[in-house]
Amino acid sequence: YWHDFQLVWNPEDYGGIMMIKISHTHVWVPDVVLFNNADGKFEVSYNPNCVVRFNGDVNFIPPAIYTSSCTIDVRYFPFDQQECEMKFGSWTFEGKTLVYKFQDSINNIILTDYMKNGAWDIIDGPGRITTVNDSITGQPKQMIVYVLKLRRKTLFYTVNLIIPCFLHAMVCLCVFVLPAGGGEKITLVISVLVSLVVFLLMLQKILPPSLTIPLIAKYFIFTFTMNVLEILVTVFIICAHNKTARMAIMPRWMCWLFLYKLPKYLCMERPDHDSRWHQKSCTPPPSYPATPQVIWLYCKLLLLFITVLDDWKYVAAVLDRLLMVIFILVSLGGTLGVLINTPHLLETVNQDEIIARNNPHG
Repeated sequence: YWHDFQLVWNPEDYGGIMMIKISHTHVWVPDVVLFNNADGKFEVSYNPNCVVRFNGDVNFIPPAIYTSSCTIDVRYFPFDQQECEMKFGSWTFEGKTLVYKFQDSINNIILTDYMKNGAWDIIDGPGRITTVNDSITGQPKQMIVYVLKLRRKTLFYTVNLIIPCFLHAMVCLCVFVLPAGGGEKITLVISVLVSLVVFLLMLQKILPPSLTIPLIAKYFIFTFTMNVLEILVTVFIICAHNKTARMAIMPRWMCWLFLYKLPKYLCMERPDHDSRWHQKSCTPPPSYPATPQVIWLYCKLLLLFITVLDDWKYVAAVLDRLLMVIFILVSLGGTLGVLINTPHLLETVNQDEIIARNNPHG
């Protein structure tokens, strides 16, 4: 509302009339518009009558739906909080021609008719009166700026994106539990990779374009990278498991590291295969005479061949256990790092309390 000294009258001179309602076209109305609107519509859709009191106070409240634009920072999406400014001011009046004041010194938005939103929680809406220089004339002019502080509701994104991504990371760790002799290891890790790509495509459609990489996108990329690394190490483990004595002899350093040193720290114990390979008799090939020397040499070579095969399989098992521990630590570290850098993670928003606080008539 505003005060117009030309519309003052004495109620006693006009039959005790304290208030009248007249069309907005018959009185002066300030041309206050939203400067940073997004649809280019500066005028309101409906202009009601003005309520004029005997002391010159004019009340004009046209209903309007404003569409504003602001820069979105999705760095901490979906745990982000945005601040959007709505700048109101006169289109033509400059300097001290039009001076703004907050009614009853209330500089916050009034949430009397506010309807709760399913995607955002309103935190606060402070307003301030600022003086800026007109970009054309260079003259100072006042503007009313309201800053809407909005926090995104995270339940939808937590259930549909974050939890499935975390479960994907846990399923990837199950690859190291499967035996290397079967073909299920590589099948499982590739299946998880394909499903993760689908989630990345969903995330791309949800996120708005931005100059910064969202926190959830970093976590998805981290999980995707871990999945690709699991494919590479799984291929290496399967190759080690299927090696034969003719293909490669295990180096001494590898034998010392993977057969004697690492199993102690990984709580692994190599099974005793002596009884498995123990035979009461050993028959040489029919092309050789069954002399004691030939039988002894044949049994020794057979035992050496079987031992080499068993060594490579045990190395594959040790690699499985070692990489499982490494991937668990890295996955937990990455997850905790994301959670630590997430703002407002454990904070809850009581919309009823905020609405009551910003309702002066409540």
